[in-house]
Amino acid sequence: MEKMSAPRGMAQSFLEPMFKEGYTSTQALGALIDWGIGYRRTDFLDDWRRISGRPAREDLMKYVPKKYRPPSNLIETTPEYLSRQFRCDFTVRGSDVLTGEDIDTGYSLARDELTDIRDLESEMWSALAAEPDEYQVNIDELFLRGVKTRMPPL
Repeated sequence: MEKMSAPRGMAQSFLEPMFKEGYTSTQALGALIDWGIGYRRTDFLDDWRRISGRPAREDLMKYVPKKYRPPSNLIETTPEYLSRQFRCDFTVRGSDVLTGEDIDTGYSLARDELTDIRDLESEMWSALAAEPDEYQVNIDELFLRGVKTRMPPL
């Protein structure tokens, strides 16, 4: 598996918010360099293309029937470290237990095997319900946003 440089790893958390704010790739790389976490341009552009294609995959995931597994064309291959073969990302909408404030947040589920979307969502519901002190949210809606997989070894 490809090793990620320290600056590249640190920059990953900034890329999606920068893309959503409308940064161009040149502006984003310039900002990262200004912050002292710039890295090789070709690697940055690979990461940027991966991030910029993500919204299209997320929009298409909602059209996959829940009785099917996520199709391979919607599974993102990532250089990020994953503890298991797959990471299923979910969006959870609901309200904060303490304040009643609306919440729109994300949680992830690590798996070695993929099953159908219905089973993945059921497993995520169970995981959130099993830890009510850690996940203090009254869930109104939960849906699969995307799936990532490890890059194949070189």
